[in-house]
Amino acid sequence: MGKPTQAFTFRGLTMALLENISDSIYDESDVPLHQLGDMWIDQYSRRYIYSLATAAITQYKVIDAAAAVGVDAVANGATELRWNGKKYGTTNQIYKTSAGWTVGAYDGYLGIVDDGTGEGNAFLIEHNTADTLFVTWNNGDSGVTLAVADSDVEFWHPDKVLTSVANTHGPTAGVAPIAVTDAYYFWRQVRGPCFVLITAAALGAGIHIVRDDAATTAGTFRSTANADDMDDATLYGTSTSLTSATTAARGSYVILNLQ
Repeated sequence: MGKPTQAFTFRGLTMALLENISDSIYDESDVPLHQLGDMWIDQYSRRYIYSLATAAITQYKVIDAAAAVGVDAVANGATELRWNGKKYGTTNQIYKTSAGWTVGAYDGYLGIVDDGTGEGNAFLIEHNTADTLFVTWNNGDSGVTLAVADSDVEFWHPDKVLTSVANTHGPTAGVAPIAVTDAYYFWRQVRGPCFVLITAAALGAGIHIVRDDAATTAGTFRSTANADDMDDATLYGTSTSLTSATTAARGSYVILNLQ
């Protein structure tokens, strides 16, 4: 494993910045070699984050976090519980009758109360049982009161990812430098020069690049010359690998500087 040089908190999670890694950024594995969310910066200042594929991922395509889990009509726990030596009071528990969750499946997920009593409060799931989430709230240890009559939550993990799907807009979780098998671990690139796949339109030198969100080409990039232009897209940069005399056709690869 890579040797951590420093630890820092980001998105409510403690992440390690690795000094070196024993595996390659072009490797995948069926078992974790690092912690999800670990970051590595190579000699070219490209940044990578250790991730888990929740579906097969296509090389050089845009990737996004897997869809959030939504749970309606949740309540606080009934009694104080313990896990891993820590006490969780009733207001630091989110309880769902007969949820049937796999124990530990949501460890490390980030969540928010998105409706009803407690709406707007964010939390980190430290552990889950079959029907209870042990959480740390963004307001500290005081906890948050929920009401089964109207409290709804949703939660997701920023480092469990898949190839972008249709009608997905805005910033991405990065680009896949390799093709990744479903349920395998890999390094996704989040900053610096990388190859991306162009399928939606031909691309000339210096043309602004946005992500494509069409059903058949989701996960690729396109120029801003398309009819819908910038109304549903986020600008990512320009086609830096092309010269003034060249163009890239559909199905080609160009270099994009992720920022």
